[in-house]
Amino acid sequence: LPGERAGHLPQPATRADGRTSWPASETLGMSIGQSRVTATPMQVASLMATIANDGYRVTPYVAQGTGLVRFADEESFLPPAPRRIEGLSSDTLQRIREGLEQVVNSPRGTGYKTVRLRDVRIAGKTGTAEVGPGKPDHAWFAGYVPADAPRYAFVVVLEHGGGGGKSAGPVAQKLVQELLNLGLLEPTRGPLAN
Repeated sequence: LPGERAGHLPQPATRADGRTSWPASETLGMSIGQSRVTATPMQVASLMATIANDGYRVTPYVAQGTGLVRFADEESFLPPAPRRIEGLSSDTLQRIREGLEQVVNSPRGTGYKTVRLRDVRIAGKTGTAEVGPGKPDHAWFAGYVPADAPRYAFVVVLEHGGGGGKSAGPVAQKLVQELLNLGLLEPTRGPLAN
């Protein structure tokens, strides 16, 4: 997409002797989302889709109306086949999916009060991106739905919108409710926990 740039993740430091080191403080920060990470909404949506697809990365594409956007110089467009990210353990991905589901469906989750719906299980993560002194934070919610058989990955970003759960969460809930209303998602059969 126009203006899309590479993201940034902290990297191990290279020491004078050529070995690399990773500070424990960086691990703690990354585990709770408090590190220096830069990502676009499209990159985060791709991340959520990869988690939902058991480590298979799906290449995003632009759609318009009911089909793919066509360009004058292409006769037909087929998105590249999904490819598995090497080194990702299915057990680790399952743990991550469980955590994302708890964010929304556990009473202790940061998205429980503002994202959860009774008709379908949503998995996701609230986020608040600090932007600097004197400016309101950016509010994020990223996720996929249904949690048990994912069909859609999505991201809500509200620039200078405040806290992720409080501001972006209700927008995500409305998005998923609209997918249900339009018949693009089926309600989950049987009772949902919590």
